[in-house]
Amino acid sequence: MALDSNSPGDDRGAAAGAERAGGAGLKLVGERSQNLGAASSAPTTERPAGTSTEPERGASTPSAKVSGGRKAGRRLPLWLFVLLFIAFLIAFGYQTHHAGRLESEVARLEASLAQAESRLESHRTHLLEIRGGVHDLTTRLESLRTLIDRDPTVESPADLAAEAPVERPAEP
Repeated sequence: MALDSNSPGDDRGAAAGAERAGGAGLKLVGERSQNLGAASSAPTTERPAGTSTEPERGASTPSAKVSGGRKAGRRLPLWLFVLLFIAFLIAFGYQTHHAGRLESEVARLEASLAQAESRLESHRTHLLEIRGGVHDLTTRLESLRTLIDRDPTVESPADLAAEAPVERPAEP
């Protein structure tokens, strides 16, 4: 049984001294939370049997204080939650708007790409026609060069072959 120093009875006998000596190693809950840093460096003393460092049920501790029916823990205030939700909605709206703009830009670029591909195909077709015409022109120029390079006094080999009689070998 512990004596209260404020009690009206002033019985401070040998039993009270023994209880005070046994209770010297105990700290109050308020002292424990204040001296938390100092308690880790201080040597530990043995506690009397039956004592515990945990507070009794129903005892008030700083972490179990009740204010307005709610525990005062690490909870976000409602206004902060609303503010974060509004910020999320604004960011979501901005991203949606930006995605819509990018989608229209992609559609415009795809149309431009299709138009460029059709132009490219028409240019390829035109180049094939030009190559065919150049090939025809090259063959005509070669025949014209052979005509220019030919000596007019010499008969052409085609004319000689047409005028020469074909000799047949004799039959035995």
